[in-house]
Amino acid sequence: MDEIISHLKKKCVDYEIYSVYSNETSNEIFNDRVSFTASGNAMSLGIRVAIDKKIGFSYTDNLKDYKRCIDAALYSAKNNEPDKDFPGFGTSGVKGKIKPSKEVLGIDSEWISKTSKEIITDTKSRNKNIMVSEGGISKSLAKVRIVTSEGLDAEESYGKITASFGFSLKKDSIIENVGITKASEHKLDTTFGKEAAERLESLFVRKSIDSGNYQLLLHPETLAALLSESYAFSINAENVHMNKSRFCNMNNKPVFHKSISITDDGTTKWLLASRSFDSEGTKTRITKVIDNGILKSYISDRKYGQISKKGSTGNASRSASTLPSISTNNVIMRPGTKNDLFSECGKAIYARGLLGVHTMNEATGDFSLGVQEGHLIKNGKVVCPLKGVVIGGNFFKIMNDVTAMSKKLENVPHSGCSYLVPYALFNSITATSG
Repeated sequence: MDEIISHLKKKCVDYEIYSVYSNETSNEIFNDRVSFTASGNAMSLGIRVAIDKKIGFSYTDNLKDYKRCIDAALYSAKNNEPDKDFPGFGTSGVKGKIKPSKEVLGIDSEWISKTSKEIITDTKSRNKNIMVSEGGISKSLAKVRIVTSEGLDAEESYGKITASFGFSLKKDSIIENVGITKASEHKLDTTFGKEAAERLESLFVRKSIDSGNYQLLLHPETLAALLSESYAFSINAENVHMNKSRFCNMNNKPVFHKSISITDDGTTKWLLASRSFDSEGTKTRITKVIDNGILKSYISDRKYGQISKKGSTGNASRSASTLPSISTNNVIMRPGTKNDLFSECGKAIYARGLLGVHTMNEATGDFSLGVQEGHLIKNGKVVCPLKGVVIGGNFFKIMNDVTAMSKKLENVPHSGCSYLVPYALFNSITATSG
C-alpha cells in the first residue's frame, strides 16, 4: 500500500484508494452429497482520481499491476467532463471498530463439511424422502481499507457465516421445493430440517381460489423483498434529486400508514450490514427515515448529501470494481402489537414466497407477482396451499393500508443488506387464480 500511495502522490492529483482483501471457505451440496469444499483468497484495488473535478476510475485484482491501474484512472479523468457536484474524497476522523467474531474465525472447512452433513441427516430423519437438492455453507472474511489524499486512512474487518439450501420433496408425480437462507456474524442456526419438512409438507394438494379481493399477510422475507425494491429506491437521495422517486418533495409529509416507522441503522454490531464507516469513509449512523408514517429523511452519500445540503447519512456502498452508490444499511421496522397475525385474518392470502419481485416497478410501486409459497387463511385457520395465484397491486397503497403487524421481528439477509422486519397484515389485495 505504501508504494501505491507514494506513486499517486507523485502524480499530484487528489485520489482515493479502496482495497478489499477477502477470504472465503465454502462447500457445495448437490442431491444430498457434499460435492466439494474449497478455500481461497483475493485482493482487489479500486482507484479514483480527481483532476479539476474530472473523475477517473480503474480497478485491478492484481496488486502488482497498480501502476497500470493508476494510469488508466488518470486517462479516464482527463477525458471525462467535470462533475460540478463532486464533493471531494473522504477526510480523516473515522476508525474501524468492527471485527469478525471468535465464532466465525473459529470455523474451518472441517466444521463446514461436518455441519452440512448434519443438516442433511437431520432433514432425512424428519422425512426420508426430502432431498437437499442444492446449496452449501460459506465463511466469508473481508478487510476493507480506504486511503485518500485528504488524510483519510480507515480500515475495518468483517466476517459472517451463511448457509443456503434448497429442499425438494416428491409425492407421486408432484415435486415441491423450498429454499432457506440464514446468515450470522456469530453462531449460525443450523436447524433447517424441521422448517424444511413442515414447509414442504404444507404445500401438497394445492388448490385454486376464486379471483377477487383478499387480505394479504406477508412473511418477513416477502416484506423485506418488497421493501428492497420500491422503498429502497424511493428514499435514495440520488433518485429524489433526479425526480424519479415517489417521495420527491415529501419531507415531513405522510407516505405510509401511521403505524409504520423505519430506521436505517449502520451501527448496531450484531446486525449483518453494520459497519463503522461506509464505502466513502463516512461514519455510519442511525437515520430515522419514516416516523409514524411521516417521511423524515432520505439516505445519501457524500455527493447527494452535499447537493441536498444535509450531508451524507453514511450510506455509500461499493466493491473494489465499482463506483460508490447509495444503498440501505440495516433496515429496521418498529414492531407491531400482535402476537398472532393469523388470528387477525378473515379471508387472507399468506405469502411466504413470491415470484418476480425484481419485475415490480420500483418507481411507481406497481406489481403483479406469483405466489410461489402461500396459503389461503380463513377465520384464522390455514385452509390450503395456493395453486396458480397471482397478486396485483401497488406497494405504496398497501403500505398505507396495513391493519396489523407482529411484535416479533425477523432478521432477513437480502441483496447484501439486512432487514429486521415483522409479519404484516394488509387490508386488501387483488388476487387472480388460473
